[in-house]
Amino acid sequence: MLDAPQHFGEAPRMQVPRAQPDAWNDGPRPELATQGQFPLRNPAGMAYRSAALPRISGAVTLFYYDEIETASHWYENVIGFEKQVDLDWLALFRIADQAYLGLVAANAGSQRPIPGANKGAILSIVTTDLEKWHRRLFAAGVAGTGQGLEIGCGGLSIEFKVRDPGGYTLEFLEWLETSPIGGR
Repeated sequence: MLDAPQHFGEAPRMQVPRAQPDAWNDGPRPELATQGQFPLRNPAGMAYRSAALPRISGAVTLFYYDEIETASHWYENVIGFEKQVDLDWLALFRIADQAYLGLVAANAGSQRPIPGANKGAILSIVTTDLEKWHRRLFAAGVAGTGQGLEIGCGGLSIEFKVRDPGGYTLEFLEWLETSPIGGR
């Protein structure tokens, strides 16, 4: 069931039934989970689903910048990502088939840049050409590549990290064995 828009130009809002806590798991009622309406956690904390997820066709990670032009130039000309969209307030780069990085100007979007080195987010780039990426960025003089490659992810990967002009961390990694998330 849809509600009428609250403001002109706003899409109708879907009415979503709210689950009531119960004694079994202090979360959604089990009978609703069996209808595929809510994720349900069992007492051990293991999540399980009763229905398949809807299709996802891609992913976009957004980073926010006070100086979007500097960051955009760096991702396009130093890293070499392919720019797909170039607006005053947004630069969108293709990282992989359906994975993108969006750079958003500080005065646009729903978030704001976070000052300092800890941005609360890392862009992890999984590759089977880690040494080529490292040589490329080292030759370009990107800070962070001088430390060389390190073992990461609890011994599951080899990696190196760099920081972009806005202070966000990019982690390039290659799984040492079969990837825990599929593929290699």
